Amino acid sequence: MSNMFGAASAKRGVKSFVLGKGVSALSTFLALSLLVKLVAPAEYGIYVAYFAIVEISYLLSGFGLSTFAQKYVTELAVAGQYRFLRKALIFSSALRMAFSLIYAVAVYAVFSWVAEYFGARELQKYASLLAVLLVFEIQMRYFVEVFPALMWQGASQIVFLIRSLARMAAYLALVLMVDQASLALVFQVDLLATLTGCCYGSIVLIRGVKRFPASKKEERHGGLDLWRVLRVCFQFYFNQVLGQIYGNNILKLLVAKFLGVIQAAYFGFAQSIADMVKNYLPGFLLLGVVRPVFVARYEQRKDPKVLSEMFNFVLKMNYFTLFPVVAFVFYVGEPLLNMLSHGKFHGVGILFLVCLLTLSMQCVHQVLGLINLSMGSPKVSIASTASASLGLVIGLGLAAQWGVIGFAIGAVLSEFFWSTVCIVLLRRAGFHLYVDIKRLLLMVTGCITGIGLAYPIVLANHSIFGLLMAGSIAAIACLIITSFFKPFSAQEREWIRSSLPKKLSKFFIW
Repeated sequence: MSNMFGAASAKRGVKSFVLGKGVSALSTFLALSLLVKLVAPAEYGIYVAYFAIVEISYLLSGFGLSTFAQKYVTELAVAGQYRFLRKALIFSSALRMAFSLIYAVAVYAVFSWVAEYFGARELQKYASLLAVLLVFEIQMRYFVEVFPALMWQGASQIVFLIRSLARMAAYLALVLMVDQASLALVFQVDLLATLTGCCYGSIVLIRGVKRFPASKKEERHGGLDLWRVLRVCFQFYFNQVLGQIYGNNILKLLVAKFLGVIQAAYFGFAQSIADMVKNYLPGFLLLGVVRPVFVARYEQRKDPKVLSEMFNFVLKMNYFTLFPVVAFVFYVGEPLLNMLSHGKFHGVGILFLVCLLTLSMQCVHQVLGLINLSMGSPKVSIASTASASLGLVIGLGLAAQWGVIGFAIGAVLSEFFWSTVCIVLLRRAGFHLYVDIKRLLLMVTGCITGIGLAYPIVLANHSIFGLLMAGSIAAIACLIITSFFKPFSAQEREWIRSSLPKKLSKFFIW
């Protein structure tokens, strides 16, 4: 356990995430396509609205337990305070379930009003079923936060994998049996799949804490100032609640309210595909490895330089993966999404590109958030989040003329405001974050140049084949041009090569 956050553990974590995410992403992707085929666009919009409520509910009902899982579980493990950690994990998981039950009862009591307000009246018929599903969805998400903090990446992947495989198999069976399924049946499938994932997570947690080594000498409270822990957790909790004002989930509900459930279905579908792309960007794919390593390295060395190094490295890795995807989707997005939606969502390509632009800003937000978490500086995050709410106001104004695209542009601006204010406040607080702007701009240049080089192909051939060829050339050109710019420093290149198999490491030339 002493090397829980060392290089060997990180490598095992990377393998677990890559393998687990690979199968999970494929099954989730297929499940989404099957679900869109099973239900009408309006019903899919209602489904999107419900899971937006689930995501918001997870944060609202947490009361700081997410911060405890992400930050202090790792700190206790680094300090070897296993006796206290064992008790804290069992108690926090039980408390999370209790909060979930109380919150679900409260949601059930006001469910009719919430569904009516956001234009999702059909959800009222399934209030009791959805309240039960909400409890297990919340608990499952908590396990997926706790496990990576202990470098149990394999277990966290299996929880989601069980859920996604069960959904995919059930949706496939329904597609083979009926032309269209009711929302009640779809939600019952989701409940069964989520309950199965929760049962596995509970077994892993109970077995895992039993394997902790016996601690010799520990301070009474595990070396933590409990009042400071509570203060930091509640401050980050307040920031998370505040962040819901402009987040994607509240946007989905606002689209449903002001533009209708059909437009919410469009936005939800585009956002779901963008989220799949996000989940495969290195910083998000390996978040369960990156986050505890961030916290552990800073906790051990207390050197701000470590955070600047990690910021640039993670951000570059995200952009290195994202930009070729953007170049490809620039030409192929519309026909590809039309095919995936079985022709139900025409014209969603532009919306998807805007979602990817939001994702590019979320990459910056994510790493800055990790810095704040490592330093325990929730006030910076709170101020940044408050400023980001301006993007929602702008989005509401743009929606009057541009519809759902206006909301999406507002999301881009929100992420931009958040990151800008965060960097300024970190500097004022004495943390001078070094941003490798030159190399980051070179990566952007490589993407734009690749898109431009492929444009003559589209002019000569407007067919799907021509668009596919243009998108492929744009992505390949992006990678080739970026390789000449050498966006990664020598140290960053060495980090990447050391994590790759020896036969592949020599091919990383960026």
